[in-house]
Amino acid sequence: MAIADNPIQVGTLALSIIILPIVCVAITLRFIATRKAGRNIGAEDWCALVATLATIGYNIISIYIIHVLNGRPFTELPLDTLTGVLKVAFVCTQLFPLNQVFAKLSILLLYHRIFGINKRYALWIMIAGVLQVCWGVSAVGALLFQCRPMHKYWDVLTPGWCMDSVALLVAFEVPNSSLDFGMVAIVLVMLRDLRIRPSTKWKLSFLFAAGGFSGLIGFLKIAAHFTAGQSNFMVLAMWGLAQMLLSVICCCVPSYNSLKFLKPSGSGFSRLLGSLKSKSSTFFSSSPASPAPIPYNPAGNGNDGGMAQPRANMAGKVGSGSTINYGGGSWGWLQTPEAGVAPAGDVKPPPVPPKDNIKVGQPFGAKVDIDYHLQLSKEGRDSWV
Repeated sequence: MAIADNPIQVGTLALSIIILPIVCVAITLRFIATRKAGRNIGAEDWCALVATLATIGYNIISIYIIHVLNGRPFTELPLDTLTGVLKVAFVCTQLFPLNQVFAKLSILLLYHRIFGINKRYALWIMIAGVLQVCWGVSAVGALLFQCRPMHKYWDVLTPGWCMDSVALLVAFEVPNSSLDFGMVAIVLVMLRDLRIRPSTKWKLSFLFAAGGFSGLIGFLKIAAHFTAGQSNFMVLAMWGLAQMLLSVICCCVPSYNSLKFLKPSGSGFSRLLGSLKSKSSTFFSSSPASPAPIPYNPAGNGNDGGMAQPRANMAGKVGSGSTINYGGGSWGWLQTPEAGVAPAGDVKPPPVPPKDNIKVGQPFGAKVDIDYHLQLSKEGRDSWV
């Protein structure tokens, strides 16, 4: 009997071969994008790597099992061969929850990096992460001890019992898919509060909501009504491969905004994601507003913050200029006497407001101690003029 005679094994094999290069490219591009963006490799990147390695291991084991089966059902294998295949399958079942946990932790860490400035959203993200870790520990424990004794899983002649596979699937897949939908709901709420264009908001919502398809696959797995024998594992493997692929893509694609060769012309997803963090930080920031600009008062009556000073003190060298540095920013080039500045000793106000003569490099309303920063010695003024 050949593999071609078994459509389930053919479909699983084809999916495994397709997924392997996709996830390898996805995680490689993620690390390249992280370095291009100037970020250090962080926890969200390592979580994505673990999820990808679990997917690769799941694929390799699935291909090996299909190779051994060669189109046959499990029940037609020799006892020794069946024992070896089931041992490998037992390891394979542990890789699925590892992929789901670390892929979603990577996504949640991304959410926290973008939206964590809002304390309420940070709490929601933390709760989702704790629930996901608890689910992962429970799922791994249930899969490890689904048979009593444990080796009953691969040694079918050993006395003991095993949990019903469908009941076990429902027990850990329903919470997993529910967490998928919960994460989608969280990000949609967070995007709703951002002050961005509706079209941009819809595109970002679609991108982040793609993880909901993974949850949908979980319920499709439950609805498949598995039968005993080969379909019990192979159908699970086929749906599991699709679910793991979506998880890896969803945790890698949002980091591609720094890859120029993936940026289409116009407004693409990459450019949208590139500006998302800055928009989020601007909207959710609780820092006080910048001080209002100080109005120009040529009378110099003290209501202008000291800006109506004798113009001679602000004169630049003839034919050149000087730069005032204050607060880490440049306050531009000082105008020279040829530009209409009064000569030394003349206390007449300038003919135009200072903001028109000084090319400002930062908000003009900042408080500047002119007497301290612009005090020129008499000798200096004489030499300049």
